[in-house]
Amino acid sequence: MRSATPLALLVLAVTTAFGEPPPSFSRTLPSFRLVDPLGRTFSDAQLTERGAIVIVTAPTLSQGDAQVAWSDALHALEPGAQGPVRVMLQDMSQSWFRPIVMSKMKEHYRANGPVVLLLDEGGVTRKAFGVGEAVTMGFAIAPGGSVVAVETQVGTPDRAKKLLDAVRAAQPR
Repeated sequence: MRSATPLALLVLAVTTAFGEPPPSFSRTLPSFRLVDPLGRTFSDAQLTERGAIVIVTAPTLSQGDAQVAWSDALHALEPGAQGPVRVMLQDMSQSWFRPIVMSKMKEHYRANGPVVLLLDEGGVTRKAFGVGEAVTMGFAIAPGGSVVAVETQVGTPDRAKKLLDAVRAAQPR
C-alpha cells in the first residue's frame, strides 16, 4: 500500500476540518444596498469612508453562539465616532424562523447604537464575501474598501481588537 504524500494529507485535513475545501474570501468590500431592521437603507459606500468591521453571519440556531460572541466583542470595543463602522451582516435566507427573528431584531436594535445590523435577504452579499452557509466570519475593511484582515474563529474581544487594529493601520495618516 502506498503512503499519502504530505500535500495529500494536508488537503485531506483541511477538507475534513471545513467539510469542503476552504473558500476564497473577497479582497474588497462587495457592492451592496441593504436595510437594517428599521427599514433604513445602507450601501457599501457608507462603509468605505471610515472603514468597517463586518461580521458576516446568519440568524440560525447553529450560528447563535457565534453571533452573540461577535456582538459582545464588537460592543466591548472602545467607542469612537471617527473609527470604523461596526456591522453585523445577517444572511436572512438561511433563517427558518424569519418572523420570530425579525421581531427580536426590531425589539433589540438601536438605530444609533454602536453596531449596525444589516439584513442580506437573499444571501448575495454573504456569498460575495466568500463566506459559506452556516459560518460566521469577521472582516476588517480599510477606508476605500480593501479587506485587510479576516477572522475565521469565534468572536472574542481580542479578535475584535485585532480587526479594529487592522482597519486603523490601513487608515491614511
